[in-house]
Amino acid sequence: MANLATHVRVAASIGCGLGVIGIGEFGLSVNDACVGAALITLGGVLPDIDVDHSKVSKGLFSLIALVASLALLTRFKPMPNTLWLIVMLALVWGIVRVGGWYLFTRFTVHRGIYHSLLAVSLFALITVLIAYYGARLDALSAWLSGIAIAVGVLVHLTLDELYSVDFKGSRLKQSFGTALKIYDYKQPLNSFLMFVLSATCFWLSPSPKPALRWFQGLWHTFV
Repeated sequence: MANLATHVRVAASIGCGLGVIGIGEFGLSVNDACVGAALITLGGVLPDIDVDHSKVSKGLFSLIALVASLALLTRFKPMPNTLWLIVMLALVWGIVRVGGWYLFTRFTVHRGIYHSLLAVSLFALITVLIAYYGARLDALSAWLSGIAIAVGVLVHLTLDELYSVDFKGSRLKQSFGTALKIYDYKQPLNSFLMFVLSATCFWLSPSPKPALRWFQGLWHTFV
């Protein structure tokens, strides 16, 4: 299995390479190319959120806790006094960061459900929803953001599989096949729930037609 530094380097290199190609061949702006490269890099570490005590897992839940606290802040009308506000924000942050992280690590296994093609779709669709409803991007930009995340996650899974092959000894390690799988075969119920969640996210997402038309335009231009 590749370590965190390797995942970051490879995903960032691929993201930057695709960004340069996007600028030179597809007319992307430098800003869009940089955002795409950053999303691919982020996707390159997302599957390791199921590693107990990993920097990725803790960092992600810290970010989620921060977003939850800020979301709560926008709900106060009128704004309470400073002391009460600090207590409420700290309480929400602690519940999400500590309690949510503990439950997540308690019920997940590394190289389980988050190392699968099903997880790729979930990560991508969640990104589409955040980009569309949170960042207020248009449908095309939201879907391209999701695709960038999916590319990064696929890079991570592929890299893990490559590290499961002993090329010198011409043999497959025990971990081979545990990363780039369709779903978690050992936990069918969790996989089903992730499928339902992915389907729900897709239903809530904007129409993918703008992204499909964009790719069709590229196909007709370069093929």
